[in-house]
Amino acid sequence: MKRILKDVNWQTLFSILASLVIALVIGAIFMTANGHNPLQVYMLMFQGGFVGTHNILGTLQRATPLIFTSLAVLIGFRTGTFNMGVEGQLLMGAVAAAWAGFTFTGLPIWIHLPLTIITAMVAGALYALIPAVLKFRFGVNEIITTIMGNSIATLFASYLACYPLRESAMAARTPRVLITARLPRLVTYSQVNWGLFIAVFCSFLFWYIFK
Repeated sequence: MKRILKDVNWQTLFSILASLVIALVIGAIFMTANGHNPLQVYMLMFQGGFVGTHNILGTLQRATPLIFTSLAVLIGFRTGTFNMGVEGQLLMGAVAAAWAGFTFTGLPIWIHLPLTIITAMVAGALYALIPAVLKFRFGVNEIITTIMGNSIATLFASYLACYPLRESAMAARTPRVLITARLPRLVTYSQVNWGLFIAVFCSFLFWYIFK
């Protein structure tokens, strides 16, 4: 226990807690100015995220992609690069995963699922390569290009879902991903799947590498 307390970076922990408190205070000021009770709003937010099985599963579902994108930002920071385009890279990976999920048919799950994941990883990495080349080849600031890349990826993903990859004239979406390309769900009534455990594993893996 003493070793754990000794290894804790108290300055970083204090910075995180201070940032959280400041954010809550600023939010409370704006809510009060608009005639809302900040305590009531924060209570509703807490209940909506952490009270009840359904709400907790929803929080875990939404936390999974955030863990992956935060790791992508962290790796960039550790190399001295500001990657502000993880949202766009996530979208490009999602579109690529959807395409691989409904295009490759007749494959067993042990081939189709890894193929879909790898396709998403390659698409996201290639999209991240664009601002990297612009920075190291032409000296273009990566903060600007990655932020711009988010908007481009959002519009491009919307275009693909509405036109070339559209399922039908009645629905602006891609065809359904085959069951062989889906990560197993933890429970049948929630979208939370094994991606959560992969995200947690990657977090510990990068922590070990950085240490």
